Amino acid sequence: MPVDNCKPDRFTYNILIHGVCKAGVVDEALRLVKQMEGLGYSPNVYTYTILIDGFCNAKRVDEAFKILNIMKKRNVSPNEATFRSLVHGLFRCLAPQKAFELLVRFMEKEPRMWKLASDTLLCSLSNNSMAREAAMVLRKTGERGFVPETSTFNITMTCLIKGLDINEICGILDSLLS
Repeated sequence: MPVDNCKPDRFTYNILIHGVCKAGVVDEALRLVKQMEGLGYSPNVYTYTILIDGFCNAKRVDEAFKILNIMKKRNVSPNEATFRSLVHGLFRCLAPQKAFELLVRFMEKEPRMWKLASDTLLCSLSNNSMAREAAMVLRKTGERGFVPETSTFNITMTCLIKGLDINEICGILDSLLS
């Protein structure tokens, strides 16, 4: 590009980083991030979200969490897409119970995630027939004052009906409505 007097910017690098992550070459994506920084462009929330998704797809979960820590150190706030990428990524590359345990531990340290990612987590739990876990997330989400979206709630209810008794389901409903 520099040959044509066209300088890459952060947007250009994010597109390149996304492409190499989709191709499964996450180490090349990290090299591109360093190159981008060398040109004076700091990674933004989109850059980091792409990397988190790439590391999850490569089954390198620890490195996805390292990216979240780097974001925190650099005062870049994860957004809903960041948390959704993490939830989907963990459920794709780990056993569902392990993914759930990791996410709950992380969510306890990152309270914003209860608001930004609970719908995605509830859908993932429902898709994996994890009724007890979904009930726990519904309770904790309700305790924090968040109510799932209608579509998420409908999906979750189907999971709960298959896995819990009616009294337990009614108790969850009552706690969310009060």
